[in-house]
Amino acid sequence: MAFLALWLFFSSILSFLLFVVLLACFPFENLYIYAM
Repeated sequence: MAFLALWLFFSSILSFLLFVVLLACFPFENLYIYAM
């Protein structure tokens, strides 16, 4: 159970870091256009 909680914690951190890297690489306006 503790292993599962730790895995969820690390996976959420990794996904958040990936999102931050994507925001840093691409301009926010282009990201907004792609979302539309």
